[in-house]
Amino acid sequence: WVNCSGTLIRPTVVLTAAHCVADSTIDRVHFGATPYEGGGVDVAVTSQIGHPDFADAWFDLEEGGGDLNDLAVLFLAEPGPVPPVREFDDGPDRILGEDATLVGYGLSSSQGGAGVKREATITLNHVAGDMLVGGSGDGNACSGDSGGSTYVDLPWGQEVIGATSFGYGLSCDGTNGMGTVLVSHHLGWLHELAGDPPDRPEGWGWDDSINR
Repeated sequence: WVNCSGTLIRPTVVLTAAHCVADSTIDRVHFGATPYEGGGVDVAVTSQIGHPDFADAWFDLEEGGGDLNDLAVLFLAEPGPVPPVREFDDGPDRILGEDATLVGYGLSSSQGGAGVKREATITLNHVAGDMLVGGSGDGNACSGDSGGSTYVDLPWGQEVIGATSFGYGLSCDGTNGMGTVLVSHHLGWLHELAGDPPDRPEGWGWDDSINR
């Protein structure tokens, strides 16, 4: 069974959701298309730290509210076998209305299908507290996708904007929407634990659209 998903943001640091570690200990992280059919690499986890202000309760995203703080980091015993993804450290205004990609190992429908790495595209609609809410895409977050990457394609490469916190409803389709916790809202906490991210390539600037 796949408990949660995550993103390698430093050679030995994985970003995931706080509710994934609130009541359990994660002992390994799988890198690969699926942990059930061979292939890929399992790397041991030496420690885990959830956000100290994680609020284990939902709030009304349409009306706004306090921060959910649903982020956690896992420390690996050795570097992961894939390049880490830099976190997006600009404000959410840069990406509202843009498309983003969800990545996770969760269910493909309410009937099952967990354990396979999948992607879905969503449109980033609005911000509520530290949550960036998306919907109207070709898929949705479902059980097991929690902590997985929400990333955007920038002119210089991919950057992770948040960790999936939840999906609306049980259908796992693209009609209900989802919420991802913005890493840009928690950079102080994240960088204190994981260190600063690598610099962006020199010579790149913003144009009217990030997805080009």
